[in-house]
Amino acid sequence: MHYSLAVILDNFCFKHLDLRDNLLPIIDLKLYTHKDKWDYYNIGGRFFNQLAIHKNHYDPRIHGDFIPVTYRNFGGYVLVNHAQIQEIHFDVINKLTKKTFINNWKKSKSLNTYDSFFKYGIGPTTKRKDYISSCNFSTWAVLDNQNVWHERDESKSKPIEQDLWQDWNDNYYNKFIANVNPSSYLVVLDCHC
Repeated sequence: MHYSLAVILDNFCFKHLDLRDNLLPIIDLKLYTHKDKWDYYNIGGRFFNQLAIHKNHYDPRIHGDFIPVTYRNFGGYVLVNHAQIQEIHFDVINKLTKKTFINNWKKSKSLNTYDSFFKYGIGPTTKRKDYISSCNFSTWAVLDNQNVWHERDESKSKPIEQDLWQDWNDNYYNKFIANVNPSSYLVVLDCHC
């Protein structure tokens, strides 16, 4: 199973501004204490470039590869795998995610119930309004700046209830990001377990 993990790093230093030499060892040390939760991970991976920053803040030595935002009315932003929290435009991410969720809803109508749920999280009783409104930025799990692991569904053995999912999405920013030092880094990982 793959899942997205947000890692919040307080004291982060780009010694040589090299993604491979500096970012991965710091994340390895942070994740080591939670090694029962994953067997391997990638920065971005299947959740490649989830964070929107203004193109004026983009530095290829720090942010690595990026995707320009091509939706109309979203010019001036790029999507990256990691950035300082103060650089991230969560409002832009949420608007882009809403566009994606609307498209996913349309695509799900041509799928069977099983595929619709596992591809898009749309179950047979999911209402369009509830699904579209759940499009705030979130990841499946968070490793906060105190090295505490938080997970959307602790059991992973039962299908997640829509209300629990909605609550996680609605409270994600306030619970995990709002009170963190703005100069901290947020890194999105693709973990496998």
